[in-house]
Amino acid sequence: MICVRLRLPARRSALAVLILAVSFAATACGSSSRSPLASVQSGAAKTLATTGVWYLVWSSDAVFGPTQRPVGERGASVFSSNEAFGALDLDGLPDGKGGTAFLLFLPRSLYVSLAPTSSLSLPKGKSLVGATLDERTDAAFPGFVEQTEALNPQLLVDELAWGTTSATDRGKQVINHVPFTRYTASVDLDQAAKKAKGPVRIAIDAEIGALGGHGHHVIPVTVWLDGPGHLARVQAPVPGSGFGRVLASIDGFGQAVGSAHPTAKQTVSLAQLASSLPAGRSPFVAFTVSS
Repeated sequence: MICVRLRLPARRSALAVLILAVSFAATACGSSSRSPLASVQSGAAKTLATTGVWYLVWSSDAVFGPTQRPVGERGASVFSSNEAFGALDLDGLPDGKGGTAFLLFLPRSLYVSLAPTSSLSLPKGKSLVGATLDERTDAAFPGFVEQTEALNPQLLVDELAWGTTSATDRGKQVINHVPFTRYTASVDLDQAAKKAKGPVRIAIDAEIGALGGHGHHVIPVTVWLDGPGHLARVQAPVPGSGFGRVLASIDGFGQAVGSAHPTAKQTVSLAQLASSLPAGRSPFVAFTVSS
């Protein structure tokens, strides 16, 4: 069973919001000499060095099919070690049954606890589906590795850290009473791919392939930095993933996040379930909905 210990930040009081706003203003004044490019790059580096609680939504229904409302995902990440836990909220899916599918992201693998609505039947004694996120899995299940990475905000943070080539300051913006500085950035995926490894490299290569053509493959990314300079919100396309434009809202930086790694006795491999998966559809469909 996947287990994550997560302490969510308490609700901010009016006083706390006021203090945050003052702190934000002081931070902004103190860093006025930093260029927008340096600010975005610093924000990505600072985020990669810590933990965070997040909520992720996407604009396309290409993976799960028509939805009654956006399918969202809540989770927590240890960005510094590329580990994360996610919970897919499936109430908006067509069957109307709702439920949750739980995901554990490790640097080179994924574990899934199926939603109650899933039509998959696991062998006796098994409670999780495990997948090694490598070239072999990518060849056997085209697009699955990229989709897995798109469900984890680590991909967007990595791309900003490795591939940002320019940025423009779009000014201050207050969201839910919290002030941010908004930037638009250009991320060169070819440059990011040179520094990426493992499944992140497979995902970025898939994005590059989806964009096609020659020369640099650049995507536009909108970034909101909080007062201390973390990536509090990131919105970007993930070309070829089927998720369209992904928005990750990140909070609770520095919160304690722990995960228990599954054992082999709990897990059945994705490859063993290949014959039970819907032809031409993402394995995530079988993980979450009845056929």
